[in-house]
Amino acid sequence: MTPSAAERNSPRWRSEDKLPGWVGAICLASLAFFLRRWNLGTPHAFSFDETYYAKDAWSLLNHGYVLRYVEDADKTILNGNVTGLWLDEPSMIVHPEVGKWLIAAGIKVFGMDPTGWRMASAIRRPARDWGSALGLSNSSSRSLAGIRPPEALPHASRLSLTA
Repeated sequence: MTPSAAERNSPRWRSEDKLPGWVGAICLASLAFFLRRWNLGTPHAFSFDETYYAKDAWSLLNHGYVLRYVEDADKTILNGNVTGLWLDEPSMIVHPEVGKWLIAAGIKVFGMDPTGWRMASAIRRPARDWGSALGLSNSSSRSLAGIRPPEALPHASRLSLTA
């Protein structure tokens, strides 16, 4: 007997138990966090926009607003010294403040080094992956939330292909 159109349109497997989806999502997020955290401080250098974000975040954390910094501040920071690098004048703000505050939180916890200023991204990305995994770990993200995906069109169940 040929299955109905509704049966053919339904997912190949459907589980009423949400636990496998949650466990899979948590495992995937944990793996993503581990891989992004591993060697986070390498290279021990500023990469692209980090030179602006990290120094602005440190300034926000310690002064409450973004200050300009002296020439060659990057080398001094990478050598472990963060004193005497900021001038007593505000800097032009060209990047979003929320991102800099998140970077400042990483600097507060892990210090003013590459690990500290990269930690915000290392945490945010696995959180994004975890959300994506929830959507991919079961037939749809709606089913994890307890909302069933729409079935086939009402008239499709009446269709029957017989030989």
